[in-house]
Amino acid sequence: EFYTDIKSAAESGWDFSSRWFIGNDGNNKGNLSTIHASKIIPVDLNAIFANALQNMAYFQALIGQPRKGAHWAYLAKQWRNTIKDVLWNEDDGIWYDWNLQNEEHRKYFYPSNIAPLWMGVVDKSLIKKNAPKILNWLKGSHGLDYPGGVPTSLIRSGEQWDFPNAWPPLVSVTVNALEALETEESLQMAFEVAQNWVRSCHAGFESNKQMFEKYDAEVPGRVGGGGEYTVQTGFGWSNGVI
Repeated sequence: EFYTDIKSAAESGWDFSSRWFIGNDGNNKGNLSTIHASKIIPVDLNAIFANALQNMAYFQALIGQPRKGAHWAYLAKQWRNTIKDVLWNEDDGIWYDWNLQNEEHRKYFYPSNIAPLWMGVVDKSLIKKNAPKILNWLKGSHGLDYPGGVPTSLIRSGEQWDFPNAWPPLVSVTVNALEALETEESLQMAFEVAQNWVRSCHAGFESNKQMFEKYDAEVPGRVGGGGEYTVQTGFGWSNGVI
């Protein structure tokens, strides 16, 4: 079971993170020995899958297969509804991963919380009703307060998909999700997150004459660290997001 959980965490792309830790009381404190990724229903994976189903419906319509398109559209709607039923927390106004082991939401800040907005799998009515609540949750989490980017979490675990590392794809997810809320405040927040990130990457490039896979959210331009290997230079998604 341990190896299944380690492999699941690695396959998630978040290798490794407090996001997959389940402590004795169900919290996200721990280390690699407390990884239980197979016991966690992740927000982002389900959002990506719902979007894939929507794309299949669209592609079937493009090639003149309306009946098959309707089938995929039905599956997409069912998946969107399940995301709302299982992962959306009405009281807090945000999506959370679900802990199967303890049967509860994992109420922690991760940029993946807003992945359904990024993937366009949220009904417009929910966005219109809850946009202020979603923004208030983000502001209250203080996850967007850092000058060097959006941290992957607020937990200093020593793993690379945790604080203070800011990863380009997750910064992009955050910007796109904020834009999807389509309010004046959310658009301004999206601009500020993007602006901070560009400035941070520019500062890092000026200092090192190269781009890196991850950066330190606390200090603009400072290279990230932690995890099981040294920071990588290049880097495809860093260049792509910029």
